[in-house]
Amino acid sequence: MTATGTQSKASSSAHTHLLYLDSSTTEMHLPFLLTLALTTLTTAILSETVDALAKCSDSRHPWQGGGCEKKWGGGCAQRCKNQAGKENCCAGTTGSFVDGSGCIWGWETCECYCYTKK
Repeated sequence: MTATGTQSKASSSAHTHLLYLDSSTTEMHLPFLLTLALTTLTTAILSETVDALAKCSDSRHPWQGGGCEKKWGGGCAQRCKNQAGKENCCAGTTGSFVDGSGCIWGWETCECYCYTKK
C-alpha cells in the first residue's frame, strides 16, 4: 500500500473509534450527564422563583385564618394556603401558626401571613 492509502485507513479507523461507545465509556459519562441535566433544571427553577419573589412586597401581610377552635393541627396551614389567593399573596410565601392568646384555655386561633404582590 501507499502512504496515502495507509493514512486513509488509519483516519477511517480513528473516526470509527470516536463513534463507538462501549459500556465502560457510557457508565463513565452517565453520572456527568445526569449531573449536568440536574444542574440545568435547578438553575431554571431557581431563576423563575427569584423572578417571582422580586414581584412581591417586602412586608408581611397577616390575617386570621380561623377563630378559636381546638386542635388545629395541619388544618391551619391548609386553610391559609386556600385563602392565600383572596389575600393577593405571592406563590410560595404563605405561612401559618396557631396562637392561644385571646381564646379560653385549650382553644387557639389560626394565624396566617404572606408576602403580597406589588
